[in-house]
Amino acid sequence: MSIESVMREIEVESATGKKFLPIVGPVKGNFLYMLTKVSNAKNVLDIGTLTGYSALLLTKAVGANGKVTTMENDKNYYSEAVKNFKKAKAKNVIAKFGDATELIKNMRDNKFDLIFLDIWKEGYVQVLNDCVRILKKNGLLIADNALWEEESLRQWRNAIFNHKKIISFLVPLADGMSVSMKI
Repeated sequence: MSIESVMREIEVESATGKKFLPIVGPVKGNFLYMLTKVSNAKNVLDIGTLTGYSALLLTKAVGANGKVTTMENDKNYYSEAVKNFKKAKAKNVIAKFGDATELIKNMRDNKFDLIFLDIWKEGYVQVLNDCVRILKKNGLLIADNALWEEESLRQWRNAIFNHKKIISFLVPLADGMSVSMKI
């Protein structure tokens, strides 16, 4: 199967309500794809794999010479994502199992061109400094659901707008995305 076909399967599964899958979806996915292409990102980190939708989208965007590292801490979702990567023949995806807050602490500085953040919202602020550390200069940190009205995301917005090493803005697309660039 193609990457697109596997992504459509995940979209249908999410839309039909058989299982609640909070994927980035096609609208915000197109925006994420566009940012990845325009920034010419070749080494991408996807924090929060779920069933692999965003990792597949990012894999498509970086192309055959790019690499997507993705992380998931739920065993069932991780297994499902790995199956989806195999089904899509996505050879440039590196899937890591574990808590993202711990996994990224051991990653080297200035490694990634783009990071997509879509984990439990309470974890966003907790991983911010490590995300900025492992992001290359001019690299993008994109976070999903940035306009949710809950305390953890208010803290996120405050943190990204007051961080000294990034410039940020909010995109009011669906439930929002934040886009930050390392300076």
